Amino acid sequence: MKEKFVRLTKPLLLACMALTYWVTIDIASLLFFGEYEYPKNPNEQ
Repeated sequence: MKEKFVRLTKPLLLACMALTYWVTIDIASLLFFGEYEYPKNPNEQ
């Protein structure tokens, strides 16, 4: 049981770290470049 838990926890931790890193980059881009614009869908224009 413990081995399964450890196997599941590692990718979960990695995903959490990646998400935190992504959010930090988003906040930094908001601060440095003002308003952060998401890429627009060409079909909506």
